Amino acid sequence: MKVYGDPNVLDPSVEYDPPEARAIPAIWHTDMGMVVDSLILCDSEYPRIFGSTSKDGMADIELMAKLFSACTGVDVSMNELRKAGERIFNLLRAIDVRNYGRSRRIDESTIDAGFNYPGKDDGKMLDKQKFLKLLEKYYELRGWNKESGWPTREKLEELGLKDVADELERIGRIG
Repeated sequence: MKVYGDPNVLDPSVEYDPPEARAIPAIWHTDMGMVVDSLILCDSEYPRIFGSTSKDGMADIELMAKLFSACTGVDVSMNELRKAGERIFNLLRAIDVRNYGRSRRIDESTIDAGFNYPGKDDGKMLDKQKFLKLLEKYYELRGWNKESGWPTREKLEELGLKDVADELERIGRIG
């Protein structure tokens, strides 16, 4: 699919394998959610992926960038907006790591109920081992340390957040 770059992401039979089939859209939507919140757009409308009027069923995924450019006079691409969303999300993660000790252990504990209680729609429970493999792939694709769940210096510097990396390193919480 052109939004995610992997045709498996829309295949309902692909649950966890390959793990990027679920990690890629999770990252894309999280990053774009940061953009939607920053631009004060409606979550139910943006980012728009599907469209009923196009031949391929896809919407104009560049629409948010076009709106931003029209309102500000600053030309940006959708990829530049997505990168800004990635920067925002990594900054939020770094704040959680610094202020609250956010880690992989905490991430895993927040979803324990999914391993113990069946879903209301299909009665299935999350497969813990497959989910942990998926979480590891998510961290890898994010550029975070797979053991700690903390952003790496390399990722933070790539996003122009060297000062944030320096602070996390100073307190011993860099990935």
